[in-house]
Amino acid sequence: KFFDPQGRVIGAVVVPYIHPGPFRNVGSASFPSYLLYEARSRGLNILVLHGVSSHERDLALTKEAEFIAQDVLKWIESGPGTQVSAWGFSEGGLNGIRVACITLGIPLIFLSYVSGGDDFPYPVVEKVWSVQPRCAVIDAHNCLRDVTRASLDPEPLLRTCKASKMRRVKIGIASIKSNLSGLEVGLGGVAALVFDLGGSTHYVVCFDSNNMVEGLREHIARGIRSLGLRSGVVATTDTHAMTGVRPKVDYYPLGSLSDWKEVVEEAVKAVREASSKKRDVSRAIYARLEYKCRVLDKEKLEKMSEITLKSTMGVLKALIAGFLLSLIPLLL
Repeated sequence: KFFDPQGRVIGAVVVPYIHPGPFRNVGSASFPSYLLYEARSRGLNILVLHGVSSHERDLALTKEAEFIAQDVLKWIESGPGTQVSAWGFSEGGLNGIRVACITLGIPLIFLSYVSGGDDFPYPVVEKVWSVQPRCAVIDAHNCLRDVTRASLDPEPLLRTCKASKMRRVKIGIASIKSNLSGLEVGLGGVAALVFDLGGSTHYVVCFDSNNMVEGLREHIARGIRSLGLRSGVVATTDTHAMTGVRPKVDYYPLGSLSDWKEVVEEAVKAVREASSKKRDVSRAIYARLEYKCRVLDKEKLEKMSEITLKSTMGVLKALIAGFLLSLIPLLL
């Protein structure tokens, strides 16, 4: 989280390695939506990103997901952390994957499939942490397409990151409600972070959605360029709050129902709001919170995936006894 010269919290970036799933209000499906909504109701400015993970990291119990979300909000309001001071923005490519490294105290490494894809698996971040434990690896989750997952070596990935100490850094974070289809965007709405580093300005804009249709990512980026911002990241939270809402439809990625012009307008609105809230950063702190949680068994999840398109009750039956214990980290 970031503080201004008066010691007030500007806002925070939260990277959960809880996967939002399996669907609707079951388990951690609505975790990012709930966290963003609760933060906004408290007047906290946060950006929630999709830490690299897949469905084997779905929490089994909604009450555990909500407890963690409330604990995270308490930390943002008054929790301690390690002071960090590196800043930077750099981009590159690796094995068909677009890599953007935004260093805001610690490196935030965003991964995007160039030609589309779905979840990056959790072992990717485990490999990176074995080399550099103080960083976050984020799945931008911004172009849906069925592809074979690419392999990633941690050292070339980390070499993408360029950072230094800077005399002056300004950051603004904002979260707004969305007027787009409730089947595409959850209660978290649209969040944005805008930051000035050494004379250049960059952004991150993240919709509370489960991925987006191919081509929309670039369309949103072109719209944001109208504000004079030429480099940044477009992402989604991968919320599953709307998954399985309609029979025989798994979910609606952003842009499948909504007019693309309206999507761009909301992205631009969130970025403008974040820009208006920019303040000088006097210090930034980092914390890693870990929780022992029940997660859903992988075999049960595969069975649930088959049943989802048939009936919700069938999925609920498949959940029975599908619990495992796992240590879940969150980076803040």
